[in-house]
Amino acid sequence: MAQKPPLNIRILDPNKYVQEHQALPVSNPAIFESSSRRFHPDGFFSEVIFGPSGSNERLVHRGYLDLHTDIISPHLFHQVKSLKSFYQDVMASKVYAYFDEDTHDLVKTTMDDPRGETGYSFFLRVLPQIQFATSESIKRKDKIALLAKYKDLLFTDKLIILPAGVRDVKQDADRIAPEQINKFYFGLLALTRALPEQKTDNKLYDPIRYQIQMKVQQIYAYILGLVDGKGGFAQRKFASRHIAYSSRNVITAAVITRTESPDSKQMFQVNEVMFPLFQCLKNSVPLITYWLKSIFTGTIFNLTGSDVPLIDPDTRQLVYVEVDSAAVQKFTTSNGVNELINSYRDTEMHWRPVAVKATQHLQNQDITKDYWLYLVYDTGDTITYIRDVEAFKQTMQAVDQRDTYKIQLREHLAALPSGHYLLVGNSALQYYGYKTTTTDLDVLLEPKYYQQAIASDDYIAQPDGTYRHQTLPIHLCNAHMGLDFYPIKDADATTKIDGCHVASLITLEMMYQKAQRLKDKAKVKFIAAHIFDESRLRPLTWTEMFYVTAHEAMRGKHAAVTRYPVLLIENLVLDKVHLTSTTNSRSVLLRANPAVDATVELSEYPIINTQVKTSMSIHPAHLLKYDGKNGCRQVVRIHTNHELV
Repeated sequence: MAQKPPLNIRILDPNKYVQEHQALPVSNPAIFESSSRRFHPDGFFSEVIFGPSGSNERLVHRGYLDLHTDIISPHLFHQVKSLKSFYQDVMASKVYAYFDEDTHDLVKTTMDDPRGETGYSFFLRVLPQIQFATSESIKRKDKIALLAKYKDLLFTDKLIILPAGVRDVKQDADRIAPEQINKFYFGLLALTRALPEQKTDNKLYDPIRYQIQMKVQQIYAYILGLVDGKGGFAQRKFASRHIAYSSRNVITAAVITRTESPDSKQMFQVNEVMFPLFQCLKNSVPLITYWLKSIFTGTIFNLTGSDVPLIDPDTRQLVYVEVDSAAVQKFTTSNGVNELINSYRDTEMHWRPVAVKATQHLQNQDITKDYWLYLVYDTGDTITYIRDVEAFKQTMQAVDQRDTYKIQLREHLAALPSGHYLLVGNSALQYYGYKTTTTDLDVLLEPKYYQQAIASDDYIAQPDGTYRHQTLPIHLCNAHMGLDFYPIKDADATTKIDGCHVASLITLEMMYQKAQRLKDKAKVKFIAAHIFDESRLRPLTWTEMFYVTAHEAMRGKHAAVTRYPVLLIENLVLDKVHLTSTTNSRSVLLRANPAVDATVELSEYPIINTQVKTSMSIHPAHLLKYDGKNGCRQVVRIHTNHELV
């Protein structure tokens, strides 16, 4: 197959076109001949000029309009007026100017200046002599280069008229409705008929000549509007990029953060493209629908009934409510999920709870409000999605029944007031600002037993030489990564300041901040994994739900990333999808049950109430392929190929 030449657009030479295509002039404003329904042979709908009605010739044959004067070619006029603002005012006789021989340009002046002139004839006379000043602007340089290239076509005295078939009148019994562009043609013909047939530079006709120029510009703008822009003929028919499940975006510089290992899932690899969440959702609606139902909604919404179990936001208890069919379809069908995704454009929706408006039928009243789908138990590095809080608490406290110590520990953990713990010894001194020689984190659980423990000698000796108090004030030690515990007996563990034992109540969050060493972090992690903290419970947000869904949908998927306009084969790149959520994200473990090990690592889990990332990012190694080295703001289109793994 022979290679076709590239598409080139150039400025039309009306005189050459008329000669080569034997175009005929339009000279009469009448639509029909007198007392008939036949198109006038010299009019804008002439079957002689444009071809018989209904024929193919009528869609391609063009006529022309003799302007009886020279005007600036419409596209070049647009360039000229944009190079200096007052040029058009000179043409319209609004301001005076004179031609400076030194600068070869017009200089604005007043009507009192003997050198000053104004009017359309004056401007057309000096226009070929003007040397437009250049600058660093690339657009300005292009405009000046265009005027230089087409200096022989700077002026024209003819206007090519579009084929009648694309602008024919619509006739019915009552009226005739011509297309909008025909009104411009009629107005232009009326203006040309006001000029003498022989061209003249008489300033008396300057206002008419300027109006002709403006009317031609109206026609030019109208046709350009049909062709240019996203909805224009050119992009809609020839440059459109309608690919199933694809989208386009701008690329911005990638922020590559340091990771613990090059193999970390958070590491931005050279063969990856950072894909923002919303764009991923729009690219993969069928996959998103499948995984949304599989992970979140399939077990909740029953397509055969209206009663579903949802979470009451006031009590955080699971209740049965009535949901209408439209709400069910929104969470279970492709059209409904696509509607949810489109709603996610609204930034106000990002951190709202995933909720459904439903009605709870009680004995005395019906309560209609938004009910939550899921709750999230967030420990910072571990995420658990739950629906029944009480069942979740029981799961957290489940232990091996053969481990007596752990059973006793769970009992004491359950009795702790408001999630507070007692910090003792060196840790307490540090908390109060004292410098100590050790950074050990000593945590004494159950504060109500603390004073009783240090005042009593009722200890039970252990085989390893340590002691255990009968009321069990528990101290986590380093053995077995914090899973063993024993009571404190030596005086150093309860250092006195001014005769008082040093101790301080501390929350789990404060304990996280103080834990610097691995063994201390293990202690805190052990506590957090087995005691329920109400402050870590919150509703599931839309961003979290969509991120987890998209993470599973994009697992192992690749995407064809295309830089537009395509100039080289290198502009087409196949990369693996690196899904992002918020501008700053975190790595977490998603676990279905707190009693089992985490099974899914989410490397870009969103940080609540931070900005959601919207732009794409390309690895710096690939920027040259996208011509993105200068500013990195090129438009690219991405197509998710669900078959490539």
